[in-house]
Amino acid sequence: MTLTLALLALGCTQPDATPPHTPGFEDINFAVDGFVDIINRVDVLDAAQEETLGGAPLDLSTATDIFSLNITSDEIQALDDPLDTTDDVYSSLVVGVAAAGAVDLALAMRIGAMTNTLQTMQTAAINEYQAWQWSGSKSVTNDQGVTVTAQLNMAWVGTGWLVEVLQTTQDGQYDHTVWFNGYYQADGGLGWWDFYLNGGVEMTMEWLGDRGDGQVEMYWPTGDSEDDRMWYEWGADGSLLVKWSDSQPPPNAAEITMAQVDADQSGQGTLPSYNDSQTACWDANLENATCSTGSTTTGSTTTGSTTTGSTTP
Repeated sequence: MTLTLALLALGCTQPDATPPHTPGFEDINFAVDGFVDIINRVDVLDAAQEETLGGAPLDLSTATDIFSLNITSDEIQALDDPLDTTDDVYSSLVVGVAAAGAVDLALAMRIGAMTNTLQTMQTAAINEYQAWQWSGSKSVTNDQGVTVTAQLNMAWVGTGWLVEVLQTTQDGQYDHTVWFNGYYQADGGLGWWDFYLNGGVEMTMEWLGDRGDGQVEMYWPTGDSEDDRMWYEWGADGSLLVKWSDSQPPPNAAEITMAQVDADQSGQGTLPSYNDSQTACWDANLENATCSTGSTTTGSTTTGSTTTGSTTP
């Protein structure tokens, strides 16, 4: 709902006479909860209660990177910055960096508009409509390249916020239509987002922690990327796993793009376009190493430091 331009003495925009939608438990899509196993939405909301007093609007400028959709493998991208990557001794690392970059690019193409929207909303005037409900609006470009009025609504439920972004266009294509919604725990420690297209959930994601010590998993149950899955995992010891399972038409198996870095900076990478998807490994000096047979990366859990394979680029 468009906010009026009249300014209050405190510099906020005047709230609309008709309050915006209040996110509630009935708006949570519990049906997609099972696609990602990081958290259980029913358990997370066990102590939550609608219309809870004592809350304040969520400050997007201090929200976690994962909630803000600032999800990248920059830590891996930086590994080869000081190196002469034309030297063949670093060719395995080059594969890993390229694999991580490919996952980042695929994700950015899919959720870039939503990421930009949350960034833009940091400058929106947020108005209070109830003691537990706040809303603000901004003009943004959605993921179809359409200019829309995005309305950010949030409701305090005692343990955190239910959050939603609705979109509206003048031609009526969108009229306060849910674009994405989710939950953000008060301590920033966990949450989820569901992204909608044509009334259904196109992508669902859940997370624990944040960059530096946390994990996020994303799954696409419908749309052009149906059955795709992505993982980002940061260990407190500096380790990082980035993985994309890119579904293919049956009977083909999914293509795996993966980069894993351990605490000592040794690691491995898998890129479908490289050597028939053979895994390339490097040691703590970032130089090529023979991949040992044994431990593997499994997506939501990383075990060991190497994966099955024997190729040394």
